Order: sequence, then C-alpha cells, then structure tokens
Amino acid sequence: MLTLMLVRSKSFSFILRKVTLYRSMNKLKQQHEALTRRRQEALRQLERSSADLVPLHQVREVLSQFHKLLSKHRLKHKRTCFRSS
Repeated sequence: MLTLMLVRSKSFSFILRKVTLYRSMNKLKQQHEALTRRRQEALRQLERSSADLVPLHQVREVLSQFHKLLSKHRLKHKRTCFRSS
C-alpha cells in the first residue's frame, strides 16, 4: 500500500511538472508572439520614416566640439550641462 502511494505520488508529481512546463511554454510562446509583433511594427515605422541620415563627418565634428567644451570647464559646470540636456 505504501508502494502504491509512492507510485501515485511520483506520477502525480510528474503530471504537475508536465502541466507547469506546458503553462510556461505557452506563456513564453505568447511573449514571443507579442515581441515579434512589436518588432514588425518597429520595422514598418522605420521603413515609413523619411528621416535623412546625418553624415558621419558632421557627427564627429559635433562630438569633437562637445569634447573641447567639456574639457575647458570644471566638474560642476559639466554636471550642470548634463542635467540640462
């Protein structure tokens, strides 16, 4: 009788693990589908975007000027600059 209860307990435990795994898999599948939809929407928005690309030399120039500006000022002014942006 004890052996029979042990077997039932193991079977029941196995079934619970299987159900838990099944629920987890379904949840992951739903999350994957939602993320896939978000990704596709983001890609569509990018395709519709009419923004022009900024030339690399302009980006480098602006960053260089920003670096020069920061290197001239004290830490307190640098913090103020970053807080206001």
